[in-house]
Amino acid sequence: MNLPDSILALEGHAVLPTSLWEDVEAVQVSLQGELRQHQDLRRFNHELVVQTEELIQKEAAEDAQFASNLKQAADSNCKIECSVRENMTIMSILDIRPIESVLPSLARPIMSLVHEAGLEEMPKDMKRKDKYKPETINNIDSLNSIITTTYIIKVNTVVRSQN
Repeated sequence: MNLPDSILALEGHAVLPTSLWEDVEAVQVSLQGELRQHQDLRRFNHELVVQTEELIQKEAAEDAQFASNLKQAADSNCKIECSVRENMTIMSILDIRPIESVLPSLARPIMSLVHEAGLEEMPKDMKRKDKYKPETINNIDSLNSIITTTYIIKVNTVVRSQN
């Protein structure tokens, strides 16, 4: 067979110059180094992917737990709101208003108990403080009767104004 030299060179019968062989070997060594580096990077990236997937799964579990906690909190808030709404009439007695304002109008006293007690104590205090003219308040009973009549007059005027 009479083949051209280029075909014979491809079949390996021809000898390449040494400088070309050295260049080819240098390229092969460089490519093998790049291949090892590529494999190392591939392994490292695979480890990072595994770690990232684990973190994502952990976050998903935490998110599910957080969502569950939020749902429980919402349910609890709803129950509390319903309970407060149901018991609003009972809790209305905790208002700052005096207790007399909650009573029906027929059972409500005209004066508050505190004011009435103050009226009863007033003559006693006046007698105790009156150092110069004890003769003005000689008899507590007469003063009590004056206060009682004053109270009755006030009650009557309030009752008339309501009617």
